[in-house]
Amino acid sequence: MRERVGGYAIVIGIVGSTALSTSVILREIRKSNDVLAGVLESALGWTTIAIRDLLVESGDVRTALEAHDLPRARIQVARIVGRDTHDLSESEVARATIETLAESLCDGIVAPLLALSLGGAPAALAFKAASTLDSMLGHSEAPYTDLGYAAAKLDDVLCWLPARVAAFAVVAVAPIVGGRSDVAFATLRADGARHASPNAGRPEAAMAGALRVRLGGTNAYDGVLVHAPELGAAFPRATTGDVRRAERITLAASLLCALVALGSRALLDAAS
Repeated sequence: MRERVGGYAIVIGIVGSTALSTSVILREIRKSNDVLAGVLESALGWTTIAIRDLLVESGDVRTALEAHDLPRARIQVARIVGRDTHDLSESEVARATIETLAESLCDGIVAPLLALSLGGAPAALAFKAASTLDSMLGHSEAPYTDLGYAAAKLDDVLCWLPARVAAFAVVAVAPIVGGRSDVAFATLRADGARHASPNAGRPEAAMAGALRVRLGGTNAYDGVLVHAPELGAAFPRATTGDVRRAERITLAASLLCALVALGSRALLDAAS
């Protein structure tokens, strides 16, 4: 009980202070120089969107796979996934990369974009603080079971809408890689809720349908096998070529969501 209370205190202190300090700094700068405040807020907001880093890391894995350098591909994919990678096959490395692209589309791109559109840089930085705390503490395993409870639950709440927006964005852009939106949507409906996470399964299932590849299944974490449902179980296993297609979907979906975020911001500004 004490650790759970401590977890709430950590989350409230870090997320709250991030939002408050950013708001205060921008407000004080805006009093003397509105343009400078706008530039600073834009720069701070940009730091919360991980599209470039995500595609660079994915590209490094794909380059190693295309060179048939499996040992290097395993090392590269270990930079972006939490599972054990030393025994992964080429297909499993490709699957891990695609799953990361789909999940990160939500929490690394769409969620901060929506936060920026609704609450500016203070909201976006507060979300990133919450997301980082979830990555550090939000594990069900000991010793984080109680300490990380608040971080995990807050991340679930904050990513609920972005996960679904990301999934529908993937469905919408599926044709750019030769996929079909109806298949992506059908896979999203059938498998989106089968993931252990209330959010990650949505964009992953949509990605599985858009690419017509099988995602999910068994992974090893610190030597312990964890069995999870497969998403798009009727589809073939992922290949290196599917990683490139997933990167194109991620970029296109990100641009689509950026337009949605800009439109939302414009409507809010007009209403005020």
